[in-house]
Amino acid sequence: MSRIPLPPPRPVTTGFPVSWPTWVDYLFILCGCGVSQFLTLLCEGRGLHVSLPREESPSLLVQPLITMLPFLLLLPVGIVLFWPVFHATQRLRGRPSGLTFGEWLWGVAWLLAVVLTTWIVWHYAGSPPEILVSDSFKRHLIVGYALAVLSLGLIALLLTLIDLVGRWPQPWTHGFGLVLLIWPNLPLAAVWAWDIRVGFQSM
Repeated sequence: MSRIPLPPPRPVTTGFPVSWPTWVDYLFILCGCGVSQFLTLLCEGRGLHVSLPREESPSLLVQPLITMLPFLLLLPVGIVLFWPVFHATQRLRGRPSGLTFGEWLWGVAWLLAVVLTTWIVWHYAGSPPEILVSDSFKRHLIVGYALAVLSLGLIALLLTLIDLVGRWPQPWTHGFGLVLLIWPNLPLAAVWAWDIRVGFQSM
């Protein structure tokens, strides 16, 4: 009696066949770092400064960190701006699935980054209304940025902990987006721990 051949096993699909960045993605990540540095220089050109409130001068180790603090705070902004590019490269490679929760959170951060970048460039190279360049608005902008960083970072941390328990496959932009949102809380914690003053000097 002849045996009926069994069909070959079907491959297990995770829904995320593209789960690693390409050389194009790495290139745009580096471009994003450059954009963040550019935005930092524009802010410093308009009076952004950081300083210790204490009268004694900081140590040789602390002083470079204080000087770098504006760039460390704005480091993810330039990379976040390329969120549509990173998603588009995955779609071009055949990703069939929609956005994850982490990528949706990255999308929210992208909207905030677009608004912040527009204000920085407009403030430096254009002539925005007086209310957008007043000292009061700048103070509210810094406080709003800190609150947004803290809120998005806490949600990203929660999603990271859920991923550790679930262990389901995710595209690389999911985890990378969560890291981008958690990162600014590290220099922000240094601001609170060292009682560093961040603000704009009157031009």
